This record gives sequence, structure tokens and C-alpha cells, in this order.
Amino acid sequence: RGLLEWTLHQYVWHARPLPWLGIRLPNAVTRMHQAHHEHPHDLDTLFFGWRSVMLATLLMLLLFPLLLPLPQALVLALSLLLVIAAYEWCHLVAHSRIRPRGAAFRRLIATHRHHHFRDARRALGVSSALGDRLFGTAVPERAVQETTA
Repeated sequence: RGLLEWTLHQYVWHARPLPWLGIRLPNAVTRMHQAHHEHPHDLDTLFFGWRSVMLATLLMLLLFPLLLPLPQALVLALSLLLVIAAYEWCHLVAHSRIRPRGAAFRRLIATHRHHHFRDARRALGVSSALGDRLFGTAVPERAVQETTA
């Protein structure tokens, strides 16, 4: 989940050049994400939207059975939908006034807020910081504490 989020955030949502190829993948999601950065508390730019989720679901249900046996294809599609739900929940909390109780969740939310209000090149994970830790875009603890202060 963390690697998938990081990769999508870096190369699709922010449309940064793909390594070794140098090309960008500008698309409707990139434009929506740019609007989200300009107005991070606007609910119209916060979520993927039901049409996007329905299109992704339809594509998964059509394509995955071509690649895998039906039971595995359905499990993969359901798993990806659960990843989307986890992402959206964390994203909603990060852009609300909700203060999570758990320290790990609180840090995750603070790093996403750092991404929006301090440095859009860091903290690309929303529901997982794994990609940030692996690829060097994690926010140092001191900077996270400054963001929450």
C-alpha cells in the first residue's frame, strides 16, 4: 500500500518526470490534485469522487480476470478498493479538525499536513509512510513536530 501510494502520488498526482524516461504523465487526476493543493480544505478536491472509484472498479473487474483466475482477480480488486478506502479515510482526517488519539496515526496525519503546508516534495504517503522511508521523502521528526505546533 505504501509503495503504491508513494508511486501514484509522485508520478501521477504530482506528474513528476518518470525515472530514466524523463516523461510526465499529466492527466485529470494531476489537475484535480493541483486544485487540492491550492484549496486543501475544499471537499470538492479532497476525494477521488464516486465516478473515479466506479471507473477504477469497473476496469479492475474487467482487466483482472484476464490476468488471473476469477477468485484471485476478485480478491485483488477488493484489496485495492480497501486500499482506496483507507487512503480516503486518512486523507479526510488529515484535512479535518479531527485529532487522532494514537501516536502513529497522529504522526501520519501530521506528515500529510506537512506535505500540504510546508513541502509538497515530502510526505507523499497518506495512509502509509513506507514509500517515504524507502525513497528518502520522509519528513524528519523535528519538522513533523513543528507542523503540529
